[in-house]
Amino acid sequence: MKLTERQREALEHIKEGKVHQRNYGYSAWRIGGPSSPTVVGRVISMKLADWKRQDDEYIAFLTEAGEDALQQPT
Repeated sequence: MKLTERQREALEHIKEGKVHQRNYGYSAWRIGGPSSPTVVGRVISMKLADWKRQDDEYIAFLTEAGEDALQQPT
């Protein structure tokens, strides 16, 4: 699978546990962290990452496909 530089960067940030999703009130869910929310949404829709609940927020984690994608040469 060919990833863009920004997608690969987002996967690295997800792997490091830096990407989260939090409710800021009135169902205003926002993706936070060093990566663009749009790119994070894209890698999640590609099934390379997913969300798991941790306390009052969701933390992104890599799926097996995401781990494999990071192992591929650039």
